[in-house]
Amino acid sequence: MNGFTSHDIEDDLRLLFDRQADAIEVSARVWDDLPMPTVVALPPRRSRTALVAIVATATAAAVALVVGVVAIRPGSHAVNAAGGPGSQTPVRFTSPQVSFAADGLSIDAGGKTFTTSAAVVDVHSDPGTLNRYTTLELEWTERGVGMRLNVYFTSDGHDWWANEIRTYNGNAQGDWIYYRGTFFRAPLGTAFTGNVDLAASTGSGHLRLTDLHLQPFLRPAACDNATTQFVLDPQYDRIDIPEGTSGFGLGVTNVLNAASCTQVADPHEFTYDVRIDNPAVAGIEADADRPLRTQWLGVDPTHAIDIGRTGPGTTTLHLVAHRKLDGQLVASTAIPITVG
Repeated sequence: MNGFTSHDIEDDLRLLFDRQADAIEVSARVWDDLPMPTVVALPPRRSRTALVAIVATATAAAVALVVGVVAIRPGSHAVNAAGGPGSQTPVRFTSPQVSFAADGLSIDAGGKTFTTSAAVVDVHSDPGTLNRYTTLELEWTERGVGMRLNVYFTSDGHDWWANEIRTYNGNAQGDWIYYRGTFFRAPLGTAFTGNVDLAASTGSGHLRLTDLHLQPFLRPAACDNATTQFVLDPQYDRIDIPEGTSGFGLGVTNVLNAASCTQVADPHEFTYDVRIDNPAVAGIEADADRPLRTQWLGVDPTHAIDIGRTGPGTTTLHLVAHRKLDGQLVASTAIPITVG
């Protein structure tokens, strides 16, 4: 034996790390500064099945941004948008989870400047976990190449902030440029407002947002004018399964107390049943070894409902929740489905 124990080594390392941490000066960051790298705990991102990954982009709502005209194509994620040519033309993107509005948007990448000018922009969000994690994800084609802007939001229950922003690099074969730090911090339930001028943490990129008004973790619409104690937050206004895609994944965990519009403490206090009206359009995949189901099907609140396409058309998905204690129906929702 050499006379040292694991406890001795651990104590020495802890002392060394504490001294190093005490020696580091951390200066306050202002908006004109470059982003200071910070360590922010990020809740684990929602795992998605291959089915969800296949359709995550294809099912996003498309919103045409043209001068003098706001055109909205039906979709499951976007609510509305406005904008036009020029970096100082106002833009607005909203999903059920995030509201984003700015007097100007510009991204410098790959020797080009991107502004969403006259582009068709896909706007969507990962519903994530209410008041804990969500995203805003924009995708469009401009100057002959694909561009994306993703913002990742988190919250500690008091404040919200973004701890990562990504854009594409402006190349024909797009790859990510990363902005890492703590951005847009504001109290939960309020918007960040201000001008943003950021240089990328990795890669060569610059992001400018003029008079930005940004708020994630929007109050779910299901809570407005609720007439019952509980409501189901469907997270998507509609489900689109475009031609060439096989299905859609839908989470079922958000049973909310209507008064506070917060998630119930234990979703397992309820049973959940789901069905789709028209089996000729879509059905529920119980698992990979079973055919599509159209009758009422019990689902686990921690799992996703995988919806498979059967044929083109429209139908409706119904989701209901019953209280296990007495079997009483406590909440229900219906989501329109369009299959291309």
